[in-house]
Amino acid sequence: MIPLLLLPTLAQAQFIIDYETDRFCSNQGSIARVSGAEFTGVGPNCYLEVTDDIDLAGGAWYTTPFDPALYSRIETHFELRMSGSNYYGGFDGMVFVLQSAGTAAIGLSSDGLGYEGITPSVGVEFDNYWDYIDASENHIGIDLGGNPTSVVTANPAFNLNSGGSIYVWVDYAVAAQTVEVRASTSNVKPAFATLTRNNVDLTALGSNVYAGFVGSAGLYWGWAYGDNQYVRSWYLEATPIDSDGDGVPDNLDICPGFDDNADIDLDTVPDGCDICNGDDLVDTDFDLVPDDCDACPLDNPNDSDGDGVCDT
Repeated sequence: MIPLLLLPTLAQAQFIIDYETDRFCSNQGSIARVSGAEFTGVGPNCYLEVTDDIDLAGGAWYTTPFDPALYSRIETHFELRMSGSNYYGGFDGMVFVLQSAGTAAIGLSSDGLGYEGITPSVGVEFDNYWDYIDASENHIGIDLGGNPTSVVTANPAFNLNSGGSIYVWVDYAVAAQTVEVRASTSNVKPAFATLTRNNVDLTALGSNVYAGFVGSAGLYWGWAYGDNQYVRSWYLEATPIDSDGDGVPDNLDICPGFDDNADIDLDTVPDGCDICNGDDLVDTDFDLVPDDCDACPLDNPNDSDGDGVCDT
């Protein structure tokens, strides 16, 4: 009998993180919290508090990793709130991070934003305080390799430290190695990117990449200030690579280059890889030639003397 081939479905390869519908309290076990991170509130008002402690970095990671090389696009959106007070404003900021250092990863506090030292990694920072490494006291930036000095920054038209909702969309085109970040105080995705960075190779992070958030509240010349940093909702979806466009991801495709869903003889073998137009699963003489295409379906090896007549 020729082995049965089961057609996979697209849903088997999708990678989704969903804390948008039920917020964080319904599935706390899937979030690994580090240092000062904690859940606060109940029901639809349950949020992830990254840190609110003085001079302390906190972080939280989704515990299931994924392999960026299997996906064409990685898209995430989330809602943040930050507030705090000192002479200059907030302290110090938050970072959305993709990293392969593990679920216990945490970087340096203060101007390190909880990100400094996490490597390999890619981060999108939301900085509400000016440190000597910063472009301004109110900026969004893209960070690489655990370095909180952003490779590209933008100053939003709104105050990151207002305590109001900040809606963020981050889109990664894996093959093009492009990252686009959009941010707004409205929950409608802006048409134009707030900032863009090319040559960001997510596949270089490895095959076990964790997504999450880090943040830090700081210390200023001996004066301590706390900063409230919340993630109120979060959704991430990775779209699998499907080179032949048949709805079956490449890593699950049993007939690459052809439509896995086309099976005219209903033998569960896609037409593009079908041995013959018939039931490929019936092989009475076990010669790996289906009966419908076997000149001698009862013989193995069929015609031993080569006279054109089946042995049986």
